[in-house]
Amino acid sequence: MIAFEKFGQHQPLNRQAERYALEDVPIALSTMADAIGSVCAALDERSAAPYAAVRQSLGEPDPFWLRYREQLREIIADLVRSRLARKDAAARIAAWSAKEIDPGDRQRFAEVAEAELTSLHEGNFARYRIRPSEFAAWRQFWEAK
Repeated sequence: MIAFEKFGQHQPLNRQAERYALEDVPIALSTMADAIGSVCAALDERSAAPYAAVRQSLGEPDPFWLRYREQLREIIADLVRSRLARKDAAARIAAWSAKEIDPGDRQRFAEVAEAELTSLHEGNFARYRIRPSEFAAWRQFWEAK
């Protein structure tokens, strides 16, 4: 009842305590506050549980992807705007990564960049800051080859 009046009827706890005292049911304000605190804690745990489950199912982000995300965005956008053929795209990735990427990470970077390029579609091209018109022109060219 206290929680309903607090949240459903917007009655402050001090007014509830006064009303209960007038009805010969004195309840200390601190007791009411503790009850509301317990209700809020239980609701917080319950509402956060689905988000925690989703977060656990996603796992940790790939540190490699996090480290090179800007470089991946840059090379993918450049390849789309250049409208290169598949073989030429692989060569451009290798040449670009030789200049921009640490030697120990170049091979993996090239693999990730090629995988990202081949899996590019309407639902993910915006992450590379590519305009819809650029993507459409590249897609026509890429699928024709």
